[in-house]
Amino acid sequence: MKKTIVKGIVLFLVGVALLSVHPVEARRVKEGNRFMPLDYKTILSSNVRFFFFGEAHDDVASKQNLKSKLSLMKSLGFTHLAMEMLPTWYQETVDEYLEYGTGLDKLDEYLKYDWDFSPGSAEAYLELIKEAKRVGLKVLAIGISQGMASRMTLENIDKLMTENLINKVTDEDRVIILTGGFHARKVAMPQVLQNVYKLDSVSIEYEYPDNSTYSITSWIESKGIKIDFDDRPYMFSPAAFSSDPIYESHEFFKFFDWYICLP
Repeated sequence: MKKTIVKGIVLFLVGVALLSVHPVEARRVKEGNRFMPLDYKTILSSNVRFFFFGEAHDDVASKQNLKSKLSLMKSLGFTHLAMEMLPTWYQETVDEYLEYGTGLDKLDEYLKYDWDFSPGSAEAYLELIKEAKRVGLKVLAIGISQGMASRMTLENIDKLMTENLINKVTDEDRVIILTGGFHARKVAMPQVLQNVYKLDSVSIEYEYPDNSTYSITSWIESKGIKIDFDDRPYMFSPAAFSSDPIYESHEFFKFFDWYICLP
């Protein structure tokens, strides 16, 4: 009994001590597990049919990370990888490669022509297609050419690519959808999917480096919230901040279901 009382007193004193330290340190205790090691199994549940991956087209690391997880996603029940980078009229070439192993040179030529945003980016897209074939995922071409995109609004592009996606899947399919971050925002393709087709989805974005102007993690830390995960990759859900005053002060919190922070 005495031990229990002593333990209670100790815990109380520790709590008081934590609350009396610097406000940022006290808040670190309060934040708990908002930031956690990257675990796709946590993000993906059996009822997730459409999984949007928002990326920066010039960032090779995000494509490499996705490639390394395709086997896991196949084991979790996903059946297709849909890609903005492949226009719909390349579907026949994609199918030729998946079935016979030929036609990869045509895809390589196109990606280097239209999607070579940085050294290695076009090759990284091609490696994704090759890995999808290796693990048994079908690849869907749902995009349009850069030339066409330059003459359309983002809203119309979202509608068209979502329609392209729906026309290529059945009710039993589960799809990983790789697009740029703007199309993967919840107000973009996921919203079209929900409003027009009554289908739910989960959307994530690969986070920019912390020294980037666009980094939401840098912005979060500027508000006094310490991110304890020094070793990337880690992830966090904006929903974990819904009761915090900063939730209403940055639109990024409402763009995605999860952010994945890569090395």
